[in-house]
Amino acid sequence: GGGGGVGGARRRSDERTSRGASIVSLAWSLPRSLGAGRLAVGWSVPRGEGVVSLFSASLLPSLQVRALGPVRGHASGEPLVSLRFTGGLPRGSLLSMAWGDGRVTLAPLYDAEG
Repeated sequence: GGGGGVGGARRRSDERTSRGASIVSLAWSLPRSLGAGRLAVGWSVPRGEGVVSLFSASLLPSLQVRALGPVRGHASGEPLVSLRFTGGLPRGSLLSMAWGDGRVTLAPLYDAEG
Protein backbone atom coordinates (compact mmCIF):
# COMPACT_ATOMS: atom_id res chain seq x y z
CA GLY A 1 0.00 0.00 0.00
CA GLY A 2 1.11 3.49 0.78
CA GLY A 3 0.41 7.01 -0.34
CA GLY A 4 -0.33 7.93 -3.93
CA GLY A 5 2.85 9.99 -4.38
CA VAL A 6 5.25 7.26 -3.36
CA GLY A 7 3.34 4.50 -5.16
CA GLY A 8 3.02 6.63 -8.29
CA ALA A 9 6.74 7.43 -8.26
CA ARG A 10 7.56 3.75 -7.84
CA ARG A 11 5.37 2.75 -10.78
CA ARG A 12 6.96 5.35 -13.07
CA SER A 13 10.44 4.22 -12.01
CA ASP A 14 9.54 0.56 -12.59
CA GLU A 15 8.21 1.41 -16.07
CA ARG A 16 11.49 3.12 -17.00
CA THR A 17 13.49 0.17 -15.70
CA SER A 18 11.34 -2.35 -17.55
CA ARG A 19 11.98 -0.46 -20.80
CA GLY A 20 15.70 -1.08 -20.35
CA ALA A 21 17.07 2.49 -20.27
CA SER A 22 20.46 2.69 -18.60
CA ILE A 23 23.05 5.39 -17.91
CA VAL A 24 26.04 5.09 -20.22
CA SER A 25 27.94 8.32 -19.49
CA LEU A 26 28.04 11.24 -17.04
CA ALA A 27 29.74 14.62 -17.41
CA TRP A 28 30.01 17.33 -14.76
CA SER A 29 30.76 20.99 -15.40
CA LEU A 30 31.77 22.58 -12.11
CA PRO A 31 30.43 26.02 -11.26
CA ARG A 32 32.84 28.95 -11.61
CA SER A 33 31.91 30.40 -8.26
CA LEU A 34 29.01 29.70 -5.94
CA GLY A 35 26.62 29.43 -8.89
CA ALA A 36 25.26 26.28 -10.46
CA GLY A 37 27.20 23.92 -12.69
CA ARG A 38 25.82 21.45 -15.19
CA LEU A 39 25.40 17.70 -15.16
CA ALA A 40 24.86 15.80 -18.40
CA VAL A 41 23.52 12.24 -18.23
CA GLY A 42 23.75 9.99 -21.27
CA TRP A 43 21.13 7.26 -21.55
CA SER A 44 20.90 4.18 -23.71
CA VAL A 45 17.40 3.10 -24.65
CA PRO A 46 16.35 -0.31 -26.03
CA ARG A 47 16.44 0.69 -29.71
CA GLY A 48 20.14 1.51 -29.20
CA GLU A 49 19.87 5.27 -29.67
CA GLY A 50 21.48 7.69 -27.22
CA VAL A 51 19.59 10.31 -25.26
CA VAL A 52 21.22 13.11 -23.24
CA SER A 53 19.53 14.89 -20.32
CA LEU A 54 20.89 18.16 -18.94
CA PHE A 55 20.62 19.24 -15.30
CA SER A 56 21.61 22.32 -13.32
CA ALA A 57 23.52 21.29 -10.20
CA SER A 58 24.86 23.26 -7.24
CA LEU A 59 26.85 22.04 -4.27
CA LEU A 60 26.06 24.72 -1.69
CA PRO A 61 24.47 24.60 0.82
CA SER A 62 23.92 20.96 -0.22
CA LEU A 63 23.67 19.09 -3.51
CA GLN A 64 20.72 20.43 -5.49
CA VAL A 65 19.86 19.13 -8.97
CA ARG A 66 17.23 20.63 -11.29
CA ALA A 67 16.24 19.22 -14.67
CA LEU A 68 16.85 21.59 -17.60
CA GLY A 69 15.73 19.25 -20.38
CA PRO A 70 17.06 17.09 -23.20
CA VAL A 71 20.00 17.98 -25.45
CA ARG A 72 19.55 17.32 -29.15
CA GLY A 73 22.19 14.84 -30.23
CA HIS A 74 22.77 12.58 -33.20
CA ALA A 75 19.80 12.27 -35.56
CA SER A 76 20.69 8.79 -36.88
CA GLY A 77 19.80 6.91 -33.68
CA GLU A 78 23.38 5.82 -32.95
CA PRO A 79 24.26 4.82 -29.37
CA LEU A 80 26.02 7.39 -27.18
CA VAL A 81 29.61 6.47 -26.34
CA SER A 82 30.76 9.35 -24.10
CA LEU A 83 30.11 12.88 -22.85
CA ARG A 84 32.55 15.63 -21.90
CA PHE A 85 32.35 19.28 -20.88
CA THR A 86 34.97 21.80 -21.93
CA GLY A 87 34.97 24.67 -19.46
CA GLY A 88 36.77 27.95 -19.23
CA LEU A 89 34.82 29.57 -22.03
CA PRO A 90 33.96 33.23 -21.47
CA ARG A 91 30.16 32.80 -21.26
CA GLY A 92 29.50 29.10 -20.70
CA SER A 93 30.73 25.63 -21.59
CA LEU A 94 30.80 23.21 -24.49
CA LEU A 95 29.26 19.75 -24.26
CA SER A 96 30.83 17.14 -26.58
CA MET A 97 28.84 13.99 -27.32
CA ALA A 98 30.58 11.04 -29.04
CA TRP A 99 28.42 8.51 -30.90
CA GLY A 100 28.82 4.89 -31.92
CA ASP A 101 29.53 5.72 -35.58
CA GLY A 102 32.47 7.96 -34.64
CA ARG A 103 30.65 11.28 -35.06
CA VAL A 104 30.88 14.01 -32.44
CA THR A 105 28.12 16.51 -31.68
CA LEU A 106 29.03 19.82 -30.01
CA ALA A 107 26.48 21.75 -27.97
CA PRO A 108 27.47 25.24 -26.76
CA LEU A 109 25.77 26.01 -23.43
CA TYR A 110 25.60 29.67 -22.48
CA ASP A 111 25.34 30.89 -18.90
CA ALA A 112 22.21 32.92 -18.14
CA GLU A 113 22.82 36.62 -17.64
CA GLY A 114 21.86 37.99 -14.30
